[in-house]
Amino acid sequence: TLKYYHEYFTETSEWRLYGSLVDVLIPTHNRPKFLKRVLDYYLKNGNYFNFIVTDSSNKTNKSKNKKIVSEF
Repeated sequence: TLKYYHEYFTETSEWRLYGSLVDVLIPTHNRPKFLKRVLDYYLKNGNYFNFIVTDSSNKTNKSKNKKIVSEF
């Protein structure tokens, strides 16, 4: 379904009228590399997403995750 919505809104450009259409919840726990990978994926497939990152990582990885999120 994500591919369908991506194609639909890319073709119609209707997403520009409404702003962000989809909220994406990304739970993470001590996985900064995976967080970066999933954010890269969504960046390549359009920027009409709102992201909510829930982070229960240890202090070191939480700091890394904050840095990754700030880059996006």
